Amino acid sequence: VELTLAGGTIRVCGRMDRVDERPDGRLTIVDYKSGSTFSYSARFGTWHGGRHLQHLVYARVARTLYSREVAGVEYHFPSVKGQNQVIPYGVERLTEGERVLDTLCELVARGHFVPTDEPDDCKFCDFHKLCRVVIDDWNKIDSPVAEWAKANAQSIAEYASLRRLRRL
Repeated sequence: VELTLAGGTIRVCGRMDRVDERPDGRLTIVDYKSGSTFSYSARFGTWHGGRHLQHLVYARVARTLYSREVAGVEYHFPSVKGQNQVIPYGVERLTEGERVLDTLCELVARGHFVPTDEPDDCKFCDFHKLCRVVIDDWNKIDSPVAEWAKANAQSIAEYASLRRLRRL
């Protein structure tokens, strides 16, 4: 599906776990998560500093594919870790996400592929060897690139947009 953004279009592909039609005709998108709800807690905000975009992308894709309004997106955590919790994102919470997605795409379009300034982000990356990341048996992360970014990002102009996103 092509999604139109302020600076152009992006193409996305994938699968949504479930799309429910509500009595009012709007859609609710449901995604099942196997882990815990920790990074989805309110203390991290709706966007977790630009790290969580799936709910926005799913809402945009569903609206495009089905030509219907989306009421919201829900993450369901049916595992022992997730304790069967449901984290809802109503459509009103998703409007600010357009700016988040535009900002991230603008960084890429400008060729600014800046490394994260948070070593914990390295847990989910496939490029550990490239960045010399080491995760020990106790899940302690040693990421020289992230540590360098944390120490130097304030003085590097290419990090300005990322710093703004991290505050969301």
